[in-house]
Amino acid sequence: MLALEIIIPIVGAILNIILSSIVPCLLKNTKKPFLTELKNVFINNRKVIMSSSLIVAVIIYLAIKVTIQLDLVSTNENFENKINNLQFIDSIDTDSIINTKIPEPIILKILKSI
Repeated sequence: MLALEIIIPIVGAILNIILSSIVPCLLKNTKKPFLTELKNVFINNRKVIMSSSLIVAVIIYLAIKVTIQLDLVSTNENFENKINNLQFIDSIDTDSIINTKIPEPIILKILKSI
């Protein structure tokens, strides 16, 4: 797991570098305001690519650490336990829920009585 905690932020930083180089080229002749703004963001990002990539890598690393700390990432056995706990859904009697008569709203009772 430790290797992934390091590799994933590095991949994120590399993607940041690649996208900062490619996106402005792809959006060179665009006239749409949103795409022009997006192109300008990536052009500005390219000027500070090292600090931007470092920030991206740190944020991804912290997100992974927080996720692990909060136990949001499941190991295989933990995942199987969570799946087994969800099997109670199969035991719910949906027919009784569907056939339950819902009380008539008061407004309909008043309109019927008129």
